[in-house]
Amino acid sequence: MKRKVMITLQPITNPQKLEEYYRFRYSIYSESRNRIFLKGEEGIDRDGHDARAMHFGGYVDDELMACDRIIPVKRVEDLYLLEDMRDEHARNAIINLVSSKHAQGHRVAESSRTCLASQHRSISNAKQLVLAVAACAHRAGYDEGLFGCDRSQAAFYVRLGFEVLGVLEPSPLKELRSPSVS
Repeated sequence: MKRKVMITLQPITNPQKLEEYYRFRYSIYSESRNRIFLKGEEGIDRDGHDARAMHFGGYVDDELMACDRIIPVKRVEDLYLLEDMRDEHARNAIINLVSSKHAQGHRVAESSRTCLASQHRSISNAKQLVLAVAACAHRAGYDEGLFGCDRSQAAFYVRLGFEVLGVLEPSPLKELRSPSVS
């Protein structure tokens, strides 16, 4: 049974801590079905959205055990989650929502690259992390937040009070299997 821990969420701005953060993110993604999203340098998960994102580390006893980033969404084109979303209905729902919120003068942010170390993965720790990130975005002045998830995670977010607009499909199994030998 995974133990519930107290996550201390801290902003990460120090270049050495950011390097640790990118390596941690890589280690989590490289061992998951989401490894297909890794691009670039081996051992580092960094993309074009990181330069303008606020990065957060979740620590237990000064050890990085969780992370997330909050990306400001000033234009619809800034949305990371649309890069891999193929469902046109979901894409349009998100684009319409963000456009509507911007028209109302709301500041919008997107949470992405949420990672939790395997030894700390539990519903209660995931809930604590997501709610802490949402609170950080709110304190940073964002009125609306988008959290990307795949289909298997949607029920979790609904239980936390989120509205599901559309979800990413899980990574296709054909991309994760070794080719069969005939």
